[in-house]
Amino acid sequence: DMTNLLWFFAQVGPPAPALFEACVPAISSMITGFTPQGLANLAWAYTKAGLPSVDVLGPVARQASRNFHALEPVHISQLVWSMVRCGQIHRPLMQAAMAAAAAETHKYKSKELALVLWAVAVTEQPLDRTNFMAIGSALLQRMAAASLDPEGTPSSSRFCPQDMANIVYAYSKSGVYDAEVYDTAVKLCKEHREAWLSAPEAFRGTVWSLGHAGHYDADLFDMSACHLRHLALKGGVPMKVLACVLQPLAMMRHYNQECCEAVCQHMHTSVKDECAEVTHETLANMLWSLAVLGHQDLPLMGASFAWVRQRWQEQQRREAGLHEHGRWAGAVGIKQLMQYFQTYLWLQDLGTPGARDACAELPQDLIQQAHQVWRLQAERQACVSEFQLELHEAFTRMGLQPSMEHITADSLFSVDMVIQLGHCKLAVEANGPSHYTATSPHRLLGNKVLRDNFLRKRGYTVLNVAWYRWLVLLQKSGFEETDEFLWSELLQAVDSEAGKVAVAIKQRELQQGRRRA
Repeated sequence: DMTNLLWFFAQVGPPAPALFEACVPAISSMITGFTPQGLANLAWAYTKAGLPSVDVLGPVARQASRNFHALEPVHISQLVWSMVRCGQIHRPLMQAAMAAAAAETHKYKSKELALVLWAVAVTEQPLDRTNFMAIGSALLQRMAAASLDPEGTPSSSRFCPQDMANIVYAYSKSGVYDAEVYDTAVKLCKEHREAWLSAPEAFRGTVWSLGHAGHYDADLFDMSACHLRHLALKGGVPMKVLACVLQPLAMMRHYNQECCEAVCQHMHTSVKDECAEVTHETLANMLWSLAVLGHQDLPLMGASFAWVRQRWQEQQRREAGLHEHGRWAGAVGIKQLMQYFQTYLWLQDLGTPGARDACAELPQDLIQQAHQVWRLQAERQACVSEFQLELHEAFTRMGLQPSMEHITADSLFSVDMVIQLGHCKLAVEANGPSHYTATSPHRLLGNKVLRDNFLRKRGYTVLNVAWYRWLVLLQKSGFEETDEFLWSELLQAVDSEAGKVAVAIKQRELQQGRRRA
């Protein structure tokens, strides 16, 4: 009776926090008497009501774990969903749920499997890849089959966009890349375009997951950009949704001018009206994405930095104990500070009067703090990879005297190695898989292209050496072939005539030395 009552108030009744609080002692003392369905309903009710009491969810999880054999799939999926939503993770129960779902996928509905997969990914458990992929594979096969009518024709009435979004999110969040899984998801999105695009949460979750995983499909991202433009023009769409879709578009370097213009228009209105949906998280994310895409809306940048200045001053007053009435946008996190700083650097490098005016809106003490944090992060992230050492050895063998972990004059960037060729400063970057899309042909990601542009503005010519090309050479060729490959790359990278002459001279000197030897 108690679980039914609490379930009713959580689902349809008016808010009743006093009732939920009053039931806590009784639940703790009676926990062994609840049925599996009762345990699942209790966890769900307290989570749904926004009252995730430790004194309820902790005993519920422990009791469910002790009697796991009695739980049905529906109970298991409800329990893991509740644990994740309230942030109270019981690891033994989570691990048991994963193993049970993988062993008996045929007993679970698709939604139940998707919830288990999603929950494990969100909680960042030590991942059992075998169980994870068993659930994911079964789910996608089932979804692909279920989305067809009896004649084998795609049927949107049988397609659940949110279940699919949960699957690709789980794979992306867990760092498990399976091209077949993502290809199947892309295919389903295209076949059921209207159903997918009409589900906002599923739409943004799917696009974000594909971008995070580096799985690029030009047609799907073009469809996503067009729909994002539609959402921005229609209005009434939370900025968080726009930000979650714009960021993967930027990472995949999928630029759609009309989409960016519509998003900027929506942003400008929201910032000007100081809408509650404007937060540091969404604004910093969107400004950074526009910088990566190279979309110049300088009035928006200026208005956004003015908003940041006001919130930054408010944050300082609060930290000084001078609390104010009104909406609090929250403190600037490290990630947002770095995104604002990169946007600021991008504007500075544009060098136009409008860009300088926009930069002037950002408070100097924020810029100074961001500069310090950026330098600290650059120092901590500087490490020499095996690939980098191999390239350094090759360039040294070629007589080019590369300088490892070179720091730029403004101390903002650490370059893998720099080679001086006459008046040309060549920044050589040994790029591993994290700098490229996972799909072929491999494309540099947006954040890497932004960094390369920063280096170019600081007087460097950038040469990116991709890991996959280097591996093929090492497996099939000797030193002479790898050296020839690097000479060719150098000549293509150096854009000045004097630089090309310097490369040719160095190459000729090396060849003559080898002949004499």
